[in-house]
Amino acid sequence: SPYVFYYAFYIIVLFSITYFLMFFIFHSFLLSNSVFFFFFFFLMIRRPPRSTLSSSSAASDVYKRQVSTQSTGLLERIGSLKKTTAYGGVLLIARYLLRQCALPSFEERKEELCKALENDHVENLLKGSYNFDLMCSVLFDSRLQNLVQPTLMLWLRRAYFGAAAVEQVDLWLHSKSWFGRFNFKQHGPEFTGLYPLEGTGLIGLFADDSTVSKQFGLLVQEATKHKNPTTATVFFAARADTSQDDVAHLCSEVLSEHSAVLKSSSVEVVTFLVHGAQQNGPLIFTFRSSTDFAEDALYRNLIPTTAHRLELQRLKRYHLSMFSTPNRQVHIFSAAPQKAKSSAVETRLFVRMYVTPRDLGLSANATLTTEDAAHVLQSAIGATEFARADRKLSTTVYNHLFFNFIEVAFDLGAMHALFMKLKESFATKLYALGFREVEIKFRVMTTGGPVTFRVFIVNPTGHATAIRSYIETLGDDGQIFLQRAEYQDDLDFPGMWESRDNLDSIPESPLYKDAMSVVKNMLPRRREGVAPATEEKQMRLEPYAHMSEKQVRRLNSQLMGTTYGPDWLLLIDVVLRRQWRALLKQRDLSTAIPKKLINSTSFTLRDGELVQGEPSPNCGVLAWLVEYLAPSYFNVDTLETASRRIVLVANDITHNSGSFAVPEDELFAAASQYARDHKLPFVYISANSGARLGLISEVKKHFKVAIDGDAFSYIYLEKADKDALDAAGIKVNCEEVLAADGSTRLKIVDIIGEDTAHIGVENLQGSALIAGEMSLNYATVPTISIASGRTVGIGAYLVRLGRRVVQAKGAPIILTGYMALNRLLGKDVYSDNAQLG
Repeated sequence: SPYVFYYAFYIIVLFSITYFLMFFIFHSFLLSNSVFFFFFFFLMIRRPPRSTLSSSSAASDVYKRQVSTQSTGLLERIGSLKKTTAYGGVLLIARYLLRQCALPSFEERKEELCKALENDHVENLLKGSYNFDLMCSVLFDSRLQNLVQPTLMLWLRRAYFGAAAVEQVDLWLHSKSWFGRFNFKQHGPEFTGLYPLEGTGLIGLFADDSTVSKQFGLLVQEATKHKNPTTATVFFAARADTSQDDVAHLCSEVLSEHSAVLKSSSVEVVTFLVHGAQQNGPLIFTFRSSTDFAEDALYRNLIPTTAHRLELQRLKRYHLSMFSTPNRQVHIFSAAPQKAKSSAVETRLFVRMYVTPRDLGLSANATLTTEDAAHVLQSAIGATEFARADRKLSTTVYNHLFFNFIEVAFDLGAMHALFMKLKESFATKLYALGFREVEIKFRVMTTGGPVTFRVFIVNPTGHATAIRSYIETLGDDGQIFLQRAEYQDDLDFPGMWESRDNLDSIPESPLYKDAMSVVKNMLPRRREGVAPATEEKQMRLEPYAHMSEKQVRRLNSQLMGTTYGPDWLLLIDVVLRRQWRALLKQRDLSTAIPKKLINSTSFTLRDGELVQGEPSPNCGVLAWLVEYLAPSYFNVDTLETASRRIVLVANDITHNSGSFAVPEDELFAAASQYARDHKLPFVYISANSGARLGLISEVKKHFKVAIDGDAFSYIYLEKADKDALDAAGIKVNCEEVLAADGSTRLKIVDIIGEDTAHIGVENLQGSALIAGEMSLNYATVPTISIASGRTVGIGAYLVRLGRRVVQAKGAPIILTGYMALNRLLGKDVYSDNAQLG
């Protein structure tokens, strides 16, 4: 019908006009509007989940199928942008996707591997970028049965590469399944506890899950012939819709059918590699005899001979539980410290990855680019986001991220610029996910062999990031030491090194001095004015320590929405440096920022006098005399900066919730008097709970309650309890009362406690004292108050008595909290402090 033709033509024309209009609109806003940028980018690309770090071959195939020609053009436009500060990680990821699109497809890589297996020696293929997903694809391809034997040989060499020497390999076909036997001997003690030091290895390759259930007994029979420690590796294929947990259950069932024979044999480790259940490579499950062949969940999706690369032995001071994510190469562990009375804030996430060239589509020892590093980092971020969606892990705030780059080279000259670019793009996201420590291990190739580096990027306070780089050395006792290696003069030391994660490694190399000389020349010279670090130049590589008490207090402060008291000085220094950099940039000045921008002197009370000294651990108020160099006092003509002094007082909210008692009141009053005497501005940073209403816990343990009928009558002490409290110096005023049964009770009239307990009216008297002091400050010197966290009771009065108030969002200034008012009213009237004004 002609009407159908007209309607079709009309729809096509309308669609074309709409499409080009939409494209023009998005194109116009692309460079100026980040919202349109992100929306269009993810709408067009539809890339796999961020938590999926595919192997290079499979990834390129997925990207090629999902990225259209028009999207590739858009990626090229995005990748050519110069303003990395505006577009951050998206720009780097776009460049990485473009490179992946240019790689051969999975089938092309598979064909290349097959040709190499037919025409080349297995030893020559070890340096190729052939990953386990490619090998499994060949092993379970019915058309390539002639390549099963060389592929198993390649897998064997690859799996034990850098970990153990493999010899006397024997492979045979029986009942349409492949079996193998070989001997192995580890290179060193790094893998103790994960794998036998030496022994016999067995291999079984079965077509599917039903075949493995029927023929696994043949492998067990072979295992009973060997008396030395034995390991078994089992390959089989599963359906694509099978979940990880279902596969793990199937493997457990296969083992349970032969559990009696296995327990009486010399088999120590059984590893299953399951092909087909996931698109991005085989699933891996490890079962150990030490746990009666229950799965070792910490090592899921890890080949035991390569598991040491995650350095899980350094987590031995924590109770670990693994959290599975869709990304099998990102291993996330929830870690609670192995100690009594640990707080919830001390539970951390350890996120660990090891990355090889095959994961990035690179050749062996290729130099890592910014795009590669961004892709790896984004994969870790995606997996962590998935894990933190779980309520149990959502509150972890001191997480650790570890990368181990195997056979991936770093350019030392560009290393600092690389890390700064990644920080620029991902620092905010990493901080939001609770990461405070990032550890990167990599190797630098020299004429004397590879030299292992470790870089630590730490930000414990949340205000300042420190980067420290080290070289690994071996002590006489075989322990690993870390030697500072940031500038050339850091390497003036004797030592030894060795590495076993590279084909070209030479343990105890006689060319060690040459290698150190090469690395030394790669490092920059120490810039004029840059002093050596105050930390130890050499330290032992230890298991991860528990959080210090200071760090726990810092995290608790941050969870309460404020800054840990002692960190205010660091924060002031950070802000001053930003202001100085902005000034020098705006005026195009070549003057260097002064080395020391802030100088502080801590105050404490000694015999009632204000003196210089460390803060008392029994006082929740901190006081300093602060001298600082502000850029606003910089003289452009003389290039000199006048200093300014202030008296700074801050609450420590981790000490009795920041409440005011007599010690806090006395220090606040003395600091106020000092500011007035010296005509200095008085700055008060508030985060508190008002006056302290204390409780004597010793009395709470001993008192009893007298009941008159169904009503409360009074609380009292037995004579023995009263005597014990008197002996401890805890004052309780009582009066004798005759009970109904004729016994004598000591009715509690007043609880005074120890002389230094400060639980009652004396704290309210102190509140009146400091309110008067703040009023005098207002009339005498410049005052400014900063409400950085909740400010309650006398804290609210102090803030309002200052001449100027700066109130942070989420920092209520109130007389009492909403929960106390709800309890007083007997019902939930208020839902948060913001409703109280």
